[in-house]
Amino acid sequence: MVDPMKDTASFPLVLDLVSPPTQVDADCLFTLAVALECDAPCDLSSVTYELHSGENLIGQGVLGPILRFDPDSPDYDPRNGPVEKRDQIFLSARAPKALGHFEWHIVIPAQSVGDIAIEATQIDFAATTSIHQTSLAVWDVPAPVQPGQKMRISIGAKCSAGCDLGGLSMRILNQGAGVATGTLSALHPQMEGLWCGEVELDAPITLGLAEFDVSFAPGDPRGLPHSAAQASFSTIVDAPPDHDVAVAIVDRETGAPVEEAHIRLGLQRVSTDMTGRVIIPAPRGEHRLFVWKAGFEIPEQMILVDQDLNITVQAKALPVKNPYDRWQG
Repeated sequence: MVDPMKDTASFPLVLDLVSPPTQVDADCLFTLAVALECDAPCDLSSVTYELHSGENLIGQGVLGPILRFDPDSPDYDPRNGPVEKRDQIFLSARAPKALGHFEWHIVIPAQSVGDIAIEATQIDFAATTSIHQTSLAVWDVPAPVQPGQKMRISIGAKCSAGCDLGGLSMRILNQGAGVATGTLSALHPQMEGLWCGEVELDAPITLGLAEFDVSFAPGDPRGLPHSAAQASFSTIVDAPPDHDVAVAIVDRETGAPVEEAHIRLGLQRVSTDMTGRVIIPAPRGEHRLFVWKAGFEIPEQMILVDQDLNITVQAKALPVKNPYDRWQG
């Protein structure tokens, strides 16, 4: 019997892992960069490989496209670190679901590519599976609020592995006591992987700074391990308003309205509309009125709110500075 491989040229294939990860998220896909060296005059992209865990075959495929070093490519910049000049392929694999250390073997079985024989080779890979990390975000917190007022906030959670967190809940606490719960219901339209929802809760009845904690203890129905996470937010509880203070900001020289001027009256922060006006509900008492607008000088003042008020504030326009003055002798 004639051996069909007898006259086939045989070439060794050398494999090496390039910056392999030492920790991966449990039950998640990750990528291995493998450098390969072979003098065989053939395309190795069709060479098959196997992935073994001990004696068990857990995956297989073909090497696929081979990335070759191009010294003229802007992707290779020695200022970003050592440059890998060997041919590379990228293999995708899914980490074990259980937490702990694991060891795999990437095996290239002996095989032929046309008239070229590729010798069998193997490289080992070891890593640790880790718990999925979660992070929290809180936004749209109203301030100030009135004692006992219903307030609505937005909360969000994100998994380091991009897991679906829809339907999971969060707990809101004030001074250690639970005051509300919320459910993650939808993905944020602009933040990738951020699951969000709205929570309605009552503001404390005590005036002053109110601080809250958000607690997230995920329970993934797939049994994937996730870390618990916490976040905090605060708001100011102010007395309910007794009067309306109408404020108009005008240019001192021309009388023209000054729009989008930022106003702080007591704890309230607002901006003027295109007519230079705004109405601010305020509690009875003496409050500091502060106004800011780029390009204007506006002195702050104290006002006594004991009735509805109409206040006109004159803003002095500052001369426009020539940015090139410093360069002119």
